[in-house]
Amino acid sequence: MKISMFGTLPPLKGNAYYCWNLVKNLSQKIDVEFFTFKSLYPEFLYPGGTKDSDDSFIAVENDNLKIYRSISIYNPYTWIKAAFKVSGDLVHMQLWSLPVTPVWIIILSILKMRKKKVVLTVHNLVQHESSFYEAMLMSAVINRCDRYIVHVEKSIQQMHDLYGIPEYKTCQIDMGAHSVVGENHKNGYSMESAKKEIGIDVNTKVLLFFGNIRDYKGVDDFIKSVAHLKKTYRGDVVGLIAGQPWGKPDKYWKMIKESGVENNIVAHFKYIPDKDVSKYFAATDVVLLPYKGMEAQSGVGFVALDYYKPLVVTNLGGLSDLVLDKRFAVEPAQPDKMAEKVLMILQDDQLAKKLSEDSKTLLKKFSWDPICNKTIDVYKEMLSGTK
Repeated sequence: MKISMFGTLPPLKGNAYYCWNLVKNLSQKIDVEFFTFKSLYPEFLYPGGTKDSDDSFIAVENDNLKIYRSISIYNPYTWIKAAFKVSGDLVHMQLWSLPVTPVWIIILSILKMRKKKVVLTVHNLVQHESSFYEAMLMSAVINRCDRYIVHVEKSIQQMHDLYGIPEYKTCQIDMGAHSVVGENHKNGYSMESAKKEIGIDVNTKVLLFFGNIRDYKGVDDFIKSVAHLKKTYRGDVVGLIAGQPWGKPDKYWKMIKESGVENNIVAHFKYIPDKDVSKYFAATDVVLLPYKGMEAQSGVGFVALDYYKPLVVTNLGGLSDLVLDKRFAVEPAQPDKMAEKVLMILQDDQLAKKLSEDSKTLLKKFSWDPICNKTIDVYKEMLSGTK
């Protein structure tokens, strides 16, 4: 079996680390050729840039993996050339962002003409900030494919409701732990040394909000949760915000001031390169995912599992899958409830240890070997024509 896959790979951003984990592990079992971008969408569409500033990690080929860094989003000729270069028994496309949909539509049209079967992984079934043309573009990509993979069980029904896809054509397969980032465990940060480097007292409890800062992720509720904890927790607590805002950070500084937590928030409003991720997670006692909108799984959540951190999440999409103890999945837009759950953890060392062990357990559940096996099963069904 030989598979042709389209997506992104490091040092590009977007969906790159998911794609690399998937294709690296798949290539231990089958032959894969991977078509990726040499230049992605304009910088203004992706605040913080489209390329990781840390070039120390580059995805490399192996005996079963051939990588073509040939697609330019600005040059339709490269789209057409890639579509005709495909030599796999079937094609696996990754759909994570609206700006790539015009590229995929052209490529898929050529693949359909070539009678290639295509499976599409839909990472964000409903885009985080919707626009009037979203449904048209998403539908144009989805309806050119034969089978589908989603990360959350309820998305199977959503695929039917939104795009008319029969349920038997869609399979749920987990996103998988971001083990490339988790390898940073090896750099030797302790919690104490990480806190010192960031400038936080070693005796202060740290809550982390990490990743690109967009309205749907609820950074305002994170700030409000810190304000609640400032009143209820007897020790010192800091909310650590680390990520690139999609827009100017002025409104977040205003929220911080109005909430009275200027001395309880450490905000690094910037893109955090892979080489620095370890420092922020090592310094953290609890990771918060206060998202207000989420239909899929969270890459940040899987990084938290990589670092064995206790999590408090909102009960949306696949976020509750990141906690074994469902007490720590609260309803969205309730920062006071989130603060109550965090307080439970901060006041109970045994509970914090148990939740850390839960994250280790979940990390095994979301390992790449079973994910790849399920993915290959989809390929086999498509090639055999059983569905």
